[in-house]
Parts: sequence; structure tokens; C-alpha cells
Amino acid sequence: MDFLIHKIKSLQEHKTLSKHQRISLAITEAIDAKKLGIGDKLPSINLMVSKIGYARRTVVKAYEVLKEKGLVASKQNKGYFIVDTNTQINTKVALVLFAYQSIQEDFHTVFTEALGATYRVDIFFHHNNIPLFKSILKSIIGNYGKYVVAPIQNEALIPLLNGLEAQKLLLVDRYINVGPNISYVTQEFQKNTYSILEDYKNVIAKYSAIHFIFNPSNDYSPEVLKKVFLEFVTNNSMNHEIYKTMQEDKVKKGILFFVKNDSCLWPLIKTCKNKGLVVGQDVGVLSYDDNILKELVCEGISTISTDFKRMAELAAQHIRENTLMQEIVPTKMVWRNSL
Repeated sequence: MDFLIHKIKSLQEHKTLSKHQRISLAITEAIDAKKLGIGDKLPSINLMVSKIGYARRTVVKAYEVLKEKGLVASKQNKGYFIVDTNTQINTKVALVLFAYQSIQEDFHTVFTEALGATYRVDIFFHHNNIPLFKSILKSIIGNYGKYVVAPIQNEALIPLLNGLEAQKLLLVDRYINVGPNISYVTQEFQKNTYSILEDYKNVIAKYSAIHFIFNPSNDYSPEVLKKVFLEFVTNNSMNHEIYKTMQEDKVKKGILFFVKNDSCLWPLIKTCKNKGLVVGQDVGVLSYDDNILKELVCEGISTISTDFKRMAELAAQHIRENTLMQEIVPTKMVWRNSL
């Protein structure tokens, strides 16, 4: 305690440092000097006010800065404690995604690598579950310097998202209108998907029917994709079916399968093989969200996909530069042998 107070007072000579910076720097140097370690309690706000004469809000701000760096955590009615001694971390980032699927694994890998070692990223998954999403956000609010969130597109969650400071929040993957000053790097489903289907309608039309395998409760897909599909097949008078899981009896020559969920894609490929149907000749397969396996299987599976690696790079750029970013990452057709 005496070391810390003495250090804060000695920093008063540095006029370029604000008062809260003097406090946070003194605590950081105390950690580096091993005067403070994990589990140690910081002086209470009232005690700091009485010892150094700074305003209460100044001490609170200093402690909050240290929380954002991941060095300090607060416990209700117990005070502030040291929870990490890595003082090289600039900012602690909360990354909230849908699930650890391949595309989101790519996002996480590229995002953390692009940020570098001076950022710490803690990852959470909400699995498109509203109570879980609420629980995660309530538990992390106030404990991070930045919040990178793939939101559930439900307007009832907007007040919860508004509980995060606008300059600390970045929406990724899905867009929800939280406000004009919120940064986002997202994809757009409705217009882009319809436009791609229209661009390739002559290819699609060579099949006797198009079957959409789509189960949003399992793969967290937005319901708007079903609307887009129905609009496309209706406008082009195409035979079609929609079902939630892969059905072996539906796998017949001349059908184009549009598959949103990879958990249905691989059984479909296996069933085609078992029935002697050649993908790209006897049946067509169009998938959603690209990954490296789809480059290799059946000499390549065509996909409609957003570049999640680019999304991650832009997200990391926003965190590093701390400026407003509002970007829609394009969705494109990746043409391969399966059509």
C-alpha cells in the first residue's frame, strides 16, 4: 500500500499524465515490481481518495482502465483485485460468436493473429440461444475494453446491446440496428443471395427440381434465407422442396440440392456415392459458407459464401485503430465442379 501511494505521488511530477493515468501506471509498475500479484486486493476507492486527494470518479476511471486491460477485476461488495500480471496487454477483447464451426474458427484464428500479442481475446459462444446470449453479455459488460459480438437478430436484444458503450462495441457476421454510431463488419443475406441465384438461374434451371435443406434451429441460419429461396423459385417457376434434414429417398438423379448446413451436406455426399450418383453430373450440390474441405470433396463443392477471413481482418483493424467502421463484406459464388 505504501509503495503504491508513494509511486502515485511521485508521478505527479509528470504533468503530461492525467490523474487516472498516474494511478493506473503506478499499479502497473507495482505489478511489474512484484509488489502486487494475482489475488491481491487494491486499496478501496474511499481509501485512495483519502490518501492521494483525487476525486472518487478519477480513482474509479483508473480501476476501470485496468479492468479493460484484463489486469483487474471487481467483485461485488468486495472491491478490486489483481487477476493477471501480464502488463504488456493493451486491451482485453470479448469475442462472442455463434458456435465453434469451421467458418467461425477461421474468423477467430485470423482475428487473434491480426491483433497480435498485445491484445487478449476471450471467446464465448451463444449457440443462437437468447437466454445464453443474455447471460454472456450480462457477465462481460464492464470487464473488457472491446466487445466483438455476432448478435442474434432479435430486436428484443437491442436494449441489452445498448448497455455496452457504443465506441467499445463491434457487431460482426449478423447485423442488427443498434444505432447509427455502432461499428459493424457483417454480411448481408437477402439481396446478395437472391442476386447470386438469379445470376446462375440458367445453370439451376437445367435440373428438374431444386431442394433446399434448411434447418435454422440447428445451424443458426437467418430465416430470411428461406424467404429468398421461395421468392427465387416462385419468380422462376421452378419445382422445389424444402426440408430440414437430409432424406435418402429424396436423393435422385436430376435434383439440385441447396444445403445450408454442413451436417446435412456430408451425409448427402455419402448417399450420392452409395447410390452411384456422380455429384456435378447426375445431381447438383450448392452449399453455403466456404471452407477448405469443400475445395477437396467431389473435385470441389460450389458455395455461396462471405469471406470470413476478410471480415476478421477488418474487425481487427477496427480494434487497433479505434475508429468508426461500418462495412458489409460481399457475398460471392465460389464456382466449383458440383454444379
